[in-house]
Amino acid sequence: MSVEWDRAHPGSVELRLVLVGTFDCGKTLTADTLLGQKSSEGQDSPRSCVLRRGLSHARRLTLVEAPRWYWSGGRLESSVKEETRHALSLAAPGPHAFLLLIPVSQFTDMEQRAPQELQEVFGREVLQHTLVVLTCGDYLVGRTAEEYLAREDQGLREVIALCEGRYHVMNNRQPEDREQVKQLLEKVERMVAQKGGCYVQGVPLPEVVTPGLTEEVVMETQRGVNAERPGSAGGAGADHTDSAQATEIDGAEALRREKERGERERLEKEREEKKRRETEKEKLNEKLEEWKRGKLEKEKEGNVKRMIEEKELVKRRNEGGMGSIKEREEREKEREEEREKKRLADRERKERERTEREQQKRWKSEEDDYNERELREKNWNKK
Repeated sequence: MSVEWDRAHPGSVELRLVLVGTFDCGKTLTADTLLGQKSSEGQDSPRSCVLRRGLSHARRLTLVEAPRWYWSGGRLESSVKEETRHALSLAAPGPHAFLLLIPVSQFTDMEQRAPQELQEVFGREVLQHTLVVLTCGDYLVGRTAEEYLAREDQGLREVIALCEGRYHVMNNRQPEDREQVKQLLEKVERMVAQKGGCYVQGVPLPEVVTPGLTEEVVMETQRGVNAERPGSAGGAGADHTDSAQATEIDGAEALRREKERGERERLEKEREEKKRRETEKEKLNEKLEEWKRGKLEKEKEGNVKRMIEEKELVKRRNEGGMGSIKEREEREKEREEEREKKRLADRERKERERTEREQQKRWKSEEDDYNERELREKNWNKK
């Protein structure tokens, strides 16, 4: 947190949160709901961490959205792990909580492996500072969270158990519901108070979040404790004050250099991402040319339809969810009607073919009878 940000919002509690999760878990939408404001679209790469700040319920929030998790062979890609680890420096001196996002009714093997990946990236103690956030809360459709968990995959209950039973339901389709945000922040504060501070990889930093107690008061208290230690020259000398100020300046300079390094790394990753997209575009153009030559003509219609459905699915998720249960039922009803029409058309075609075959058979039989009668008449005339 910068000095300017601290001075601009005195007297408020700071919470630093890192949002992690698999593909389409709703990190950006959750951050929008927590901050009460929408993010600027298209300015960040999905392979880079995103730092956002704002005020919510008299708290200064620093939110770090981890990069999109790309999997390879059942494991996170090494570059994704490295960029995810960069979230610690963006949330310096350490995050108060890790929010593991899992959409309702979308628990898969990737979500099952998420706790293990978190431990590999941030250390074995990270789950003690992790809270599971069940996004897409509107999919509960009148059920309570307890009823949903009782019938959901056993793996989800195991993940929550690894996080010491901490979870919270978020409905990002109702960002105006600030009570859900307040309850989540209160759960985070209770966890921080229980653990004794924020998380630094390998060691929890004693930085207890107490409502109404500003960071300036905490720092002054810490200076007083240090001044009372032996060898402090009476407890409050000018040299001690100068040394503390110099330490703060050095720390701010180190943080600035770390942010500059992170920015350079982010720009480099964006260039790599742009190059990868260009390569994928070239491959897609090659496939389109193959379709034009007829090599993939039989698969083209189905593939294009599937691509359109996937794009619509991603678009709906980005807007806050896949759609209501009623919409999915209507889409399924339309598909069933299309299948029924196809079955009727096939039945009519087969019936026409059968009728034609029977007609041809009758014609052939009549022709044979005619030829046979004609042959008998010729033989009779000869006699």
